[in-house]
Amino acid sequence: MNISSYLLQSAKKYPDRPIISFGSKPYLSYYKMVSRVKKGAATLRERFKLSPGDHVAIILRNSPFYLEIMYSCWFAGLAVVPVNSKLHAREMAFIIDNATIKLCFTSTELADILDSTSKPEVKFVDVSSKEYQEIFSRDSEIDIQPCRPDDPAWLFYTSGTTGKPKGVVLTHENLEALSVSYFASVDSISPQDSILHVAPMSHASGFYNFPHVYAGANNVVPESGSFDTREIFELTNEWKKTSLFVAPTMLMRMVSWAQTYQPNLEGIKTIIFGGGPMYTNDLLDAKKIFGQRLAQIYAQGESP
Repeated sequence: MNISSYLLQSAKKYPDRPIISFGSKPYLSYYKMVSRVKKGAATLRERFKLSPGDHVAIILRNSPFYLEIMYSCWFAGLAVVPVNSKLHAREMAFIIDNATIKLCFTSTELADILDSTSKPEVKFVDVSSKEYQEIFSRDSEIDIQPCRPDDPAWLFYTSGTTGKPKGVVLTHENLEALSVSYFASVDSISPQDSILHVAPMSHASGFYNFPHVYAGANNVVPESGSFDTREIFELTNEWKKTSLFVAPTMLMRMVSWAQTYQPNLEGIKTIIFGGGPMYTNDLLDAKKIFGQRLAQIYAQGESP
């Protein structure tokens, strides 16, 4: 099995539907995504000399590039290590070293900092560079790498509140179980649905790509690359049938904004929240605004 098989099967069913959108504009269709992923996977294996099981870090704000990097890695049999771009440089350097990273995709503002604090054998690629675009423009392609169910797919680093961050190994089977659990316990998904990534894709929000890609749905990355209340309501109104993951504090900012400006809520399908305590009065306030759209989850990273 290989978790990137979700992409292949949805591309056959829904080739022209968007898999990634940036703000209100589609970025890649399922068909084009498969083409880029096959080329990206080939480049990772052939040019960067990576082998199945090697670890690739992604240190970015939410970006339309996030998923094409991830799926290229999985297609090649590699494991991804998404890292929160808001961490201190020392924390990022620790994770890069601890996870034995060989290649890291990052941004212009972080590339030099990370390069100076990491071992010389780690290669850094700036996603705004010509080098990055060349990864997906080569003629060479490879077939999907067969993986065992217990092969690592995602190293999920905890926040380190009781010590240094620790990498939780999530296998291809773990991620498939997570996807199935979403359909069983949270919601159904159609190809007309979208998942809006306003929380870090390096953390919980990134997990929700799996059931949505499985269903042929759309992953919307806000142009701000982060949480902006006004932008959320604008994009949910634009795309319709939109779900999103937020932390409780983010949810309450949405509640406050909605109480003040009374936006159209018809485009919001499901609001998944977790990652911290939700107080009873806050939950009641959120329910007054959003009704039955709320779904609480926990421990998706540490125990999917």
